[in-house]
Amino acid sequence: STLINDNLVAARFAAFSSIALLTAYGISNTPLFFRFKTVSEIPRSYFVGRKRLYGRVINVHHPKQNSNNSDGPAAIQIMVRNLSPMGLLLPKHWFDFLMKLAPSSRFSQGVTKAEEKPNEIMNVRIAGIQCPPMSRESYNPEQFLERLAKQRTLVSVVLLGREVPVLRSLNDTANNKRGMSAILPELDDSNANGQNSNRMDEVSKVLDSNVYSEQQVAVCQVRYRPRRWQLFSTDIAEELVLAGNANVASSLISFSSADSSTNSTKIVDSSQRIQDLRKDVKYLDRLARSEFEAAKKSSGMWSVPEVREMKKEVVEEIEFQSKANIFQKLWRWVRGG
Repeated sequence: STLINDNLVAARFAAFSSIALLTAYGISNTPLFFRFKTVSEIPRSYFVGRKRLYGRVINVHHPKQNSNNSDGPAAIQIMVRNLSPMGLLLPKHWFDFLMKLAPSSRFSQGVTKAEEKPNEIMNVRIAGIQCPPMSRESYNPEQFLERLAKQRTLVSVVLLGREVPVLRSLNDTANNKRGMSAILPELDDSNANGQNSNRMDEVSKVLDSNVYSEQQVAVCQVRYRPRRWQLFSTDIAEELVLAGNANVASSLISFSSADSSTNSTKIVDSSQRIQDLRKDVKYLDRLARSEFEAAKKSSGMWSVPEVREMKKEVVEEIEFQSKANIFQKLWRWVRGG
């Protein structure tokens, strides 16, 4: 009878454990625990409808720039880990604790944290702004963003468009095949049959698909709350411009550098509705007013004479507003200036 009772206890324990595990698995797959891992997973309707997502800033993308930005100003890009509705309710210390318990953190061997895995974060470009025309440590936007990343700051992002890599040229495809041949000599066309050539094409397609997914960037308006109980959130782009740490871009969503040969991306899935385009224009106007205030106070990059010379139209407007009398301003208004 003792043996039977022991078996019954073991059977009950196994049954209850199985039920508990199945219940936990089922709950984890409900919308309460769902989140997007990368930008490629976000549906097109989210961008067209300009949905809002929440996440924590994990890292900052560091563009390759020289001190004079001869290749044109670089985009300002951060890395955000999207949060599920349940994860949004957790405070930062709970977020850090759960990341330490994540299975991926046990096999990373301290090289990369679980929340910093490339296949677990979204690349987000802050819309409407770009790096200053001249790079200096005193007004570098990366310093401000790195503080947000260190604190794992909670942010909200409004999806405006998806930046994707353009299709590669035939020359790039040939170079990629030569690179694979160097890694896998058995795939070399010069000493392989048609079967190996087909295998190389299959490997190339897989690599292209992975690169296409990993290099997708979400163009977003990003907001955060500097203080815990702050009622209204603060726009990060506007704050960077007011501090003189960023330059207002000519377009809210699209971005191009001075060197057209480096423009290997395009914008897709952006809204074309009139009301959204009007909102974009108003938002850029607000950024332009913030830039005017920063230049007026000589904040950040506006304290450098070379920058003021490059942005001469803004400086001339400041001088006009400070020196012109009421009749000159009225005459300018009548002329429509």
